[in-house]
Amino acid sequence: MNKIKKYLFKIFRFLPLSKNKIVFIAHSASRFDCNPKAIFEELLQSNAQIKCIWILNKKLHHEYQDKYPNVLFVEPNSIKTFFHLSTCRVFINNQIHIYYKKMGFSKRPDQLYLQTWHGSFGMKHVPISDNIDTVHEACTDMDYWITNSFFESNVYKNTFDKNAKFIEIGHARSDCLFSSCNKNIYSYYNLDPDKKIVLYAPTKREDSFNNFELDFKKLKFILEKKFQVNFVILIRTHRNLKFDFKNDNIIDAFDYPDVMELVKECDVLISDYSSIICDFALTYKPIFIYAKDYDTFILTSKLYHDYSKLPFGLSKNFNELENCIANFDYDTYKQKLKEWLENVGCIEDGKAGKKISNLIIQFINKDKNINLYTTNQITPYIAKIMGFKNIYFTFRNIGDQIIMMRSLELLHQKTKQIFLIGTTLPDLWKEVKFVKVINLKEIKPHIYQKEQFDLMTSYGIKPIFLTQESFNKEKGKYIRTYGPSHIVANVCSKLGLEGDIAVDLHFPLSEKEKTFGRFVSENRKQIAIISGGLQRYKTYPFGKLQQVVDELKDRYDFIQIGTKKDLPLRGALDLREKLTLREVASTLYNSDLFVGGIGGLMHMANAVGCPSVVLYSEAEPNYMVNYYNNINVFPKNNICLKCTEGKHCPWTSPCKAESQKYSCIDNIRIEDVIDAINKRIYMPRNLNKTTIYNVEAKKVFGLEEQKKVGFSFQSLNNKYIYLDRKKEKDKKVLQLLIFGLKPVSILWKKRYYKLRIFNIHLSFDKFKFKFRIGREKEDIDNANLTYRIGNSEWIKGYEKYYNQFLKLQKYFDKKSLELLHYIFQIKLLSKKTNKQYIESEYFDNKKRLILRNELIGLKHSVGNLFLEGQPIDVYMYGGFITLIQQTNSYALLHECFIKGSYFSYIKSNDIIDIGIGNGLSSFYLSKYTDKKLYCFEASNKVYDLFLESVKLNNKQEKIMSYNLAIGSKKQSVYVSNRIDNGNKTSLSIQSHSVFMDTIDNLVEELCIKPKMINIWVNGDEYDCLIGMFSTIKIFRPILHINISYSAEILFRVIDFAINSLDNYNFKIRKTIEPHIVQELFLIATPKELK
Repeated sequence: MNKIKKYLFKIFRFLPLSKNKIVFIAHSASRFDCNPKAIFEELLQSNAQIKCIWILNKKLHHEYQDKYPNVLFVEPNSIKTFFHLSTCRVFINNQIHIYYKKMGFSKRPDQLYLQTWHGSFGMKHVPISDNIDTVHEACTDMDYWITNSFFESNVYKNTFDKNAKFIEIGHARSDCLFSSCNKNIYSYYNLDPDKKIVLYAPTKREDSFNNFELDFKKLKFILEKKFQVNFVILIRTHRNLKFDFKNDNIIDAFDYPDVMELVKECDVLISDYSSIICDFALTYKPIFIYAKDYDTFILTSKLYHDYSKLPFGLSKNFNELENCIANFDYDTYKQKLKEWLENVGCIEDGKAGKKISNLIIQFINKDKNINLYTTNQITPYIAKIMGFKNIYFTFRNIGDQIIMMRSLELLHQKTKQIFLIGTTLPDLWKEVKFVKVINLKEIKPHIYQKEQFDLMTSYGIKPIFLTQESFNKEKGKYIRTYGPSHIVANVCSKLGLEGDIAVDLHFPLSEKEKTFGRFVSENRKQIAIISGGLQRYKTYPFGKLQQVVDELKDRYDFIQIGTKKDLPLRGALDLREKLTLREVASTLYNSDLFVGGIGGLMHMANAVGCPSVVLYSEAEPNYMVNYYNNINVFPKNNICLKCTEGKHCPWTSPCKAESQKYSCIDNIRIEDVIDAINKRIYMPRNLNKTTIYNVEAKKVFGLEEQKKVGFSFQSLNNKYIYLDRKKEKDKKVLQLLIFGLKPVSILWKKRYYKLRIFNIHLSFDKFKFKFRIGREKEDIDNANLTYRIGNSEWIKGYEKYYNQFLKLQKYFDKKSLELLHYIFQIKLLSKKTNKQYIESEYFDNKKRLILRNELIGLKHSVGNLFLEGQPIDVYMYGGFITLIQQTNSYALLHECFIKGSYFSYIKSNDIIDIGIGNGLSSFYLSKYTDKKLYCFEASNKVYDLFLESVKLNNKQEKIMSYNLAIGSKKQSVYVSNRIDNGNKTSLSIQSHSVFMDTIDNLVEELCIKPKMINIWVNGDEYDCLIGMFSTIKIFRPILHINISYSAEILFRVIDFAINSLDNYNFKIRKTIEPHIVQELFLIATPKELK
């Protein structure tokens, strides 16, 4: 039946939408309450012409059908429900519609989907138990989340959907807290009206009942003594925790139908991590936090607040709770509670239900003046309702967005017109009052979703692409050419503006936003700085910029902003990717100076009034982005001036200068930058000199400009049958896809054509036809690949390695030499034959190999925890907890090759572990020292998970961990940043960046006394050794070095060891991994270690 139902949503999409039908659902149809009920009742009172449908479990229908005879109640999995969801005008829900998403539901463009959620701004992280991809996909259906604060909006944005839209007007269910009191609870439980009510409402748990235990009799006595009134206790817990009390003053209130009535009528709340605390806080009645499991709870769950600083107090045991109640002072509590609510931005005023119902009625009636209250983000259909005829958009970059913002602001000042803009950065436009915003959907950078633009075109909305550039046609191609004036003035001219244009930018910040972003004391100067750039010709050499910071860091405080792709600057506070875009703007607003190249943050600095020292590349004309409030530093003796002839710098390819590459930016002198910083920082912040440019009006284009730029649109390819076109550097591919299968494909490149029909291949290569069925095979004659030298077989063409191998014989035992020779031969054979060989069995110990496969293959997951809203599996190996699955037997089976003779040598000294991986080897190594284990990991993803694992294993005192790369010198480097054991540092691949340091430096700075060093850094082992030469010489540690990355690294590491490590013994060992070239280790032990 479910298979049939999955087609219902697709079929019902062809039916017309009802004009006034609204569908409600609460708690996945299990209840008739919360925000959907409050909005529903508000709509009924409005007397609007609407038709209401409630999705509700059948067993609850009889409770409400008589009370609401004009409402249709339907079962959650019925065909009627599928029909009404497909054809309603408005859908209101307080949970994620996982079931309906799995069944194929997708909101239609002309519908309105309001997500109200069922909690308030929250105490603990919202857990996601469903498949995270399904949750994210479902969230894309939602038009607006209704929230009560900017804090709550950020919670949902970070947990569910980074592109979510929010209307911050409060929760309809909370409106009752602002009305006159009633006594529904007293009558429901037949309570004495002279008694006060204390509500005990802990959050849902999966563990034992012990965390909820309270001495209720004593609690009642303490409350009555403090407040001088009789109390009755109501307990509301999860449905699985039943209370059986014979005492009339202690009542299980789980069955009470409306939790907000409990909040309204109860006089005191005791809870732990439940969001009911946030609801109850609106009443300003006393709240006490009793969290018996607090210390263990915070290890596996994230709390949004520091409980020690909340106005409610934190009690971890009953004695502390008794003291909190006894010392409660209402005036102090009220003031602290008021400040807390202000800090989270709570805006509850008791009118949320009315505001939401008005919005719904305006939507149904297609009211052109529809009020979205606190947001300027709208859907394409609402844009149609509001009567927009054009949508303006530009490049996705920050600078281009702010430039378009200023240009439209100048047009608005002249015409008083409200504009519709499309952007992938809607938060950037949050405080702009003269626009409505549609969040453009990208398939990948600069490739917009075609269906979205087709939809807007069908609504009569014309897309207009705005850019400052001109496009001249030469030899049949459009050449990107710089505009004739300032970048802002060029855009204004295309909007029809002319004359003098004040090009200084303006980026509006709220008053609260202006209070954020000062990270240094007022008597110090704060300089925001960026080390990266969008293109190479806008990026000042990192080494030179580091010298600028080194020279000035004692005089000024540097704050580094930007992305993790930017190399980190030593001596600067690292805030890369730690701030939102708006927080970056606030930081610039509160900085005394910005230093960086031409780019988005330079424009943003000008827009918030922050003066800049601009490292001005002469690849762009000096009039292009000049602002009088800045000091521009230009290169000296720039050899290449081709770009300033007017055509764009070829930033999509390497610099084409014949002599000195990128002299347009690299030739800026360090001393000139320092002089400019010292000069501008002591000038007035605002020089009160407007930057004016004069332009002539030009024609406003639609997508004609966009097509010349090289933008493109792309469909989602969610059709059942379609053609897929792909273009790579030297070839093109055309594939027919039918229900995900690819039965036919055509590939062509220069003088080569290939047609594949299922498994039949026909190719035309260099005037020759070839035909085959199945995969191409190549026969390898192993006998012709090798010949014997001495006692060993060697690959033909690789004889030079034989002499290297002979040198090792006096340093290694026979087992090491046999293993090394065999592995080396297999690697060479693999390379020679393009991996087309049959690997022979090396291991004789089959039982141990079987044991290894069993250990690695076992399901070691023992549960999960939530980090940043993501469910993370928790694994257990040998009594240690990790958050990354184990893939090798180094620690699990071989115990890191630790020998009994190591113990006395290591025990009273430190251990260093370089390259943490999943952390298991670190935990094993920590057993062998009474001192500290120092761990270094370059990948911040792996490092963050390791920190959590350290807490879970209660190793905070033993294990010291650092997010650092280890190498041969101090510098900033890139790291691939994968969540596995394959991370590698590099200076060329721009991904995540991190500081690199040497072990010699760190041993001195951190006072480490190592007697063992474990190294596993995927190819950087040699550089690590170079950077720890002094440490090895002084402390003579045991060295375990993974040398599996490549044959080249293997010999470099071995050569270093035998030539640089005096009086050491060496051996090579391998873990019992099934592939012969996996997990090879060089083990070096001092000869004094017997």
